[in-house]
Amino acid sequence: MVNMKITDMTPGFKAALMAVLLALPLTMTGASNSLDRSAEEVGTQIQAGSAPLLLDVRSVQEFESGHVPGAINIPVQVLADRLKDLEGREAETLIVYCEAGPRARHARWLLHGAGFEYIGLMIGHMKRWRALGLPTHKI
Repeated sequence: MVNMKITDMTPGFKAALMAVLLALPLTMTGASNSLDRSAEEVGTQIQAGSAPLLLDVRSVQEFESGHVPGAINIPVQVLADRLKDLEGREAETLIVYCEAGPRARHARWLLHGAGFEYIGLMIGHMKRWRALGLPTHKI
């Protein structure tokens, strides 16, 4: 085992190490994958009646103020406790979104760990959905 202090590292090694460490959360939560869908694509799929299961992981208040039509709401803070609500859907394609991305990435990590196989994010999330003027459903 090598005992090395950060002060012993060369500037190039420090920079490379920091790049790896900063990338870890992205790789752990799946920064991007082929199942990710743009807001436009999700809107088209909804209109065609072929949308995957849409999971909004924002708070109940955010969801009620406007969400993607057909989405279900399980706030990321309670997702681990409410996985039973998604029981039997582990093999379905699931598109997760929040307001801007961080909560959805965390939810994807949780879902992956719970055995869900096909998890994508809605690129741009609700922020992009609203910016495009796509329809929202309010409760």
